[in-house]
Amino acid sequence: MSSRISIGLAWAILLSQQAFGLGSKGLGVGMIVGQPSGVMAVASPHERLLLDVGAAWSWNDWLIVLADCKFTDYLTPSSLHLTGYYGLGVYGGSSDAHQGVFGLRVPLGISYRVPYTNLEFFGELVPGLEMFPETRARFQAGVGVLLWFSRHF
Repeated sequence: MSSRISIGLAWAILLSQQAFGLGSKGLGVGMIVGQPSGVMAVASPHERLLLDVGAAWSWNDWLIVLADCKFTDYLTPSSLHLTGYYGLGVYGGSSDAHQGVFGLRVPLGISYRVPYTNLEFFGELVPGLEMFPETRARFQAGVGVLLWFSRHF
């Protein structure tokens, strides 16, 4: 059980090092409102790759840390600024009243980059599989905004 949590934390640290490493084509911060709600940091080391890490609070009084690797693709001509994404990630969390949790997540989303700004709005649906302390399906969803500091669109 602790090995699963250790693997998840190691992956989150690896992704965060990649996200803030040299050579990133873009770096941003944002927030998401939904289940869970929180803050995130995102890096784009390649035009069609996003790496993000975040900390969020769920409606069930859980503090959750998550890390995702997402692949993007234009849904429409690039001039319309509408992009879809899919990926794979991990999450872990705990609360005062319960034992910790660890699971896998599959973020599926759509984003809209506001032309001539550094703002991007997104919505995502995230089916997942909780693996610890018991195996069960989970579902997360939210809408959010990103502020990009240096992304090359």
